[in-house]
Amino acid sequence: QAIDEGLDACNRLLPDSGHTFCFGDKAGLADICLVPQLVNARRFGVDLRWPRLLAIEQACLREDAFALNSPAALKAQQERRDVA
Repeated sequence: QAIDEGLDACNRLLPDSGHTFCFGDKAGLADICLVPQLVNARRFGVDLRWPRLLAIEQACLREDAFALNSPAALKAQQERRDVA
């Protein structure tokens, strides 16, 4: 429930500007905080009913800084180290 409330609040705070990221056309601190919250929401089975937040997450994951540090990428890096 707390995750739902937090994501509802985040969604309400976003401007209706059509920006790619939370508050502009470049990723910022809000985007850095949003992505792991959505990862945790999935982990806890939260119904992801915020299309705008999901679109921002996808935009973030197209950026190397986010993609290279996603849980899947970090797991793959660890597995490669374990094999070596």
